[in-house]
Amino acid sequence: WRVSLQVLEAMMLADCRPREGAFKSAIHACDESARWQEAVWLMSTMRGQDFPPDSGVFGDCISACDRCDEGLRALRLLQDMRAAELAPYFKTYSLAIGILKGKMKKMLKEVDDRQGSRKPRKQRLVL
Repeated sequence: WRVSLQVLEAMMLADCRPREGAFKSAIHACDESARWQEAVWLMSTMRGQDFPPDSGVFGDCISACDRCDEGLRALRLLQDMRAAELAPYFKTYSLAIGILKGKMKKMLKEVDDRQGSRKPRKQRLVL
């Protein structure tokens, strides 16, 4: 991922416009290396170069966020993807479902922990 970023940066500094494939490759490398911030930055930079991100680019950014436990950011990217009228790949939907499942388990555990910490009240039987 570092080499990909360095090559892109060198190209831009030399006024050599990187091609869309160079951005996609770098974003994919960031996904594989769990570098979500760099992946999202590259997607933004890609837009600035008039290369609109496609489903694969969004999917790689969402995957990178998932690898780094940035579930909410991944879900926001999924919303952005839908707003751009792009159809997510099956893998992207699967990641989103996994994120939501993990969030739900965490919330249920917190509820269980709160209820478990409460002592049951003794009730008096009034006759």
